[in-house]
Amino acid sequence: MRKDIGTLAKRYITPCGGAAEVMVKSGDVDDIISVIMQADKISYDAAKEFAPFLRGSNDRATLKNVWRFVRENIRYVRDPEHEEVVKTPGCTLSEGKADCKSMTVLVGSILRALGYDFVYRVAFYDKRTPQQGHIYSVVHLDGEVIVVDPVHDTFDEELHAWKFNDYTPAGSAGLGSIPRRTGLFSNPLTWAVVAAFILLIND
Repeated sequence: MRKDIGTLAKRYITPCGGAAEVMVKSGDVDDIISVIMQADKISYDAAKEFAPFLRGSNDRATLKNVWRFVRENIRYVRDPEHEEVVKTPGCTLSEGKADCKSMTVLVGSILRALGYDFVYRVAFYDKRTPQQGHIYSVVHLDGEVIVVDPVHDTFDEELHAWKFNDYTPAGSAGLGSIPRRTGLFSNPLTWAVVAAFILLIND
């Protein structure tokens, strides 16, 4: 992967328009996913000119480049209390920080531009808190499921969860039933269910 990849991303990814709009006021997982899917739709072509710079020697190397690019250029920061913010890739890149939701939309826009079929996976870790989860992307490649989660400090690993829900984004063929996998997730993070969801969109 090129050393100037961050500069290239800011040049080629659709820039942030700076507009903000409150999209949802209720607080369940389906509402959060709805906002994420809206951000995903808005971001459909955001990374199409940038994504080819992340191609590696094979598919696995390419996917690791996607994971590394987001991990190295976007700092994980929890949303402010009582807010859930979902940003377009350009807004995430310009701010240089995001939580798992906006990171996942950025990853998704790159995966789509590279032609991969993927889903957004929400993992639930504690049955006692069924409205708390973590979202990331998984790619289906030749019968294998590859995890692309830049919040996680290891490529293609995930924490064992008591339940996974997979959501097919726009432009992806989807995976259907994905085998559940167990891996080491050294820094599990959750997002809280709150009263307001904000979607940053391009003008």
